[in-house]
Amino acid sequence: MKKHIRYILLSLLFCLSIFYVDAQKNNYEIKVTVANAPTDKFYLVGYNGVEEIVADSAMVSKKGVAVFKSASELPAGFYRLTDTAQRQYLEMLVDQNRFFSIQTSMKELAVKRKIKNSPENETYFEFQKALLATILVPEQKEVIMANFRDMAPKSLLSTFLRAVSGNPHLKADEKDTAYWAQHALDDVDLNDVRLLHAPFVAKKTLDYFKNIVPQEADSLNKYVDVFFSKIENETVREYYLSQLLELFDDHYQPEYEAVLVHVYDEYYVKGDHSFLESNRARILKNRVKLLRKLLPGTELPYLESYDKDGKIVSTKDIHAQYTLLWFWDPDCDDCVLLTPKLHEIYKQHHDEYNFEVFAMALVDNYQQWQDF
Repeated sequence: MKKHIRYILLSLLFCLSIFYVDAQKNNYEIKVTVANAPTDKFYLVGYNGVEEIVADSAMVSKKGVAVFKSASELPAGFYRLTDTAQRQYLEMLVDQNRFFSIQTSMKELAVKRKIKNSPENETYFEFQKALLATILVPEQKEVIMANFRDMAPKSLLSTFLRAVSGNPHLKADEKDTAYWAQHALDDVDLNDVRLLHAPFVAKKTLDYFKNIVPQEADSLNKYVDVFFSKIENETVREYYLSQLLELFDDHYQPEYEAVLVHVYDEYYVKGDHSFLESNRARILKNRVKLLRKLLPGTELPYLESYDKDGKIVSTKDIHAQYTLLWFWDPDCDDCVLLTPKLHEIYKQHHDEYNFEVFAMALVDNYQQWQDF
């Protein structure tokens, strides 16, 4: 098996060295034949970061032939051939050559294909077959992954495999340390826009901020800065900026508030932020404006309200070490449940912990407030 793989790699590496060029036009014509396909329409499904998108569709002839063709752009990346019933037929790469054909049949989908003008798809198919064979010899899986990962460093397949197969330089006992946070994305080429159109890569990158980086503001801000310092490609930068703005705009994760303000100030306001839809940009601006006033270390203005006797009370008259601001509403079920509990905690512990409560009812109905 090793000799067979080595022969395939050498042959395909030679083909890739011939076809690899720095730039190509992005118009395309892809002819796919799947004999006896049980459908009259094929879809070319690709990826945009963590989302799947339908890039194109084509009618299928009685002989199973479909042609995807357009003068518009088809981003380099991974694509799947599906139908209206969401059946999966085959996967392909689109990168250097966008004018190629793939021919197979329902009986031979996983074992035989006739591919013209696309050495990269020949390579990808050989990789799929080799990987499938490791079901019987699982100890060969890492060998297969390593061989194809290193065969042509600039190819889409090799770049993708390096990005998703993990960092082989890390030891198992280092995965919960700061070292893991520093190096978990070492093998992801953050400037290769093709990886935005590949499966798993964007999810792995975003999961890095959710699951690997310590979930406190200072650490997140630090690794966000390191992350963006590595990205020069504007398309990649805009994609991950939009995703991180959404990730950290989480009302249930208070530790994200300072991170959202940091990302907004340092990377959104200072850059070209026209990529956000206008309504989303407006909401985000107002959200950050509010959060900026509530960040740790921020000095709040004095608050004033009325007590039950109609007298003005102010937070400036509170001299406790800690003050809890409690905004509630008699129509809010949670507020009705929690406010008495807070009152009990206050009676039992406010002297012990030297804290006071400034509770402000957000209601216009004076009688309803008095009754509660």
